[in-house]
Amino acid sequence: MHDADRLAPAVSIEKVRSSVLRQIPSQIENAVLTSLAAENKLSIDGDEVRLSGRGSQLSESETKALDTMREVLVDAALEVPKIDDVLAAAMASGISKDVARKLFQQLVDSSEVLRVGSDFAFSSKVINNLVEKLRSFASSVPDRSIDVAKFKEVAGVSRKYAIPLLEYFDQQKITARRGDKRLII
Repeated sequence: MHDADRLAPAVSIEKVRSSVLRQIPSQIENAVLTSLAAENKLSIDGDEVRLSGRGSQLSESETKALDTMREVLVDAALEVPKIDDVLAAAMASGISKDVARKLFQQLVDSSEVLRVGSDFAFSSKVINNLVEKLRSFASSVPDRSIDVAKFKEVAGVSRKYAIPLLEYFDQQKITARRGDKRLII
């Protein structure tokens, strides 16, 4: 299964059950998985199973594509291109769109990239810096609140980015919406 998808660091336990362990009673299945995990031959992490020491194996072009995506997002700071444009930049390394999507998902899964809404993704470093700016701003105002116009000024972004970012911050409990303003927590 790992060979079939070199980019996947793990395989879902359901896939293992349905293909490899489908004829085996559940008690034996659990004993086999537990024994292999105890012998460090495989790792079970939630709903995923992987061979011990196994990570995704990237080719030179895949590594280059991954680096390109990182670079595009860091260089763009808070005015990132749409996700499809980030994938297109990665595809210039000679990889398919499907592989680019898998690599992008690895960045998201590792929290190196934060997906904001359906269209945008930001480097987590850039978002962390913005959160620090917001908290610094909050300490300078008596009610710790910010409106969209002030957020645009503090972040240095247009409304196109401000609204999705504020909604993301609301979801992450960094801000809390209070009418036309948001309380910075």
